[in-house]
Amino acid sequence: MCLETIYQLSQHPKNHTRMVKDNILPALFDVVHSSLKSNKHKTLAMKTISELCKHEGNHKKIMDFDQQSGIKRIIKLCEYYHDAVRIYAAKSVEFLAVNPFLVQKLTEEGVRTLHFCASLESLTRKYRYRSWIL
Repeated sequence: MCLETIYQLSQHPKNHTRMVKDNILPALFDVVHSSLKSNKHKTLAMKTISELCKHEGNHKKIMDFDQQSGIKRIIKLCEYYHDAVRIYAAKSVEFLAVNPFLVQKLTEEGVRTLHFCASLESLTRKYRYRSWIL
């Protein structure tokens, strides 16, 4: 319930800076990396992180999170076993990649752009196909 509310708040761009300033990132990363949380909770947390990555003013805070491990954590989640978490992690990387400085940082961290784009596209098609059949 709380994660859903936080996610809904993150959907409004005017809330992005304030949420990061109020230190929401540690709690969201804790949920995503906790072995005790369900995939539904992890997905909501990752969707919220993805929304916060849309705002360029948050990019530095995300990069500097936990001694500059924010980007590394998001990149690792691009290989997570649950599709929804992986999709929102990939979208987060996509939003971060609009920042020229972060493109260099993402490249240093080993993001393979073509592999990333292919994975995102195939997962997106898969979900569109599923919803169309239902």
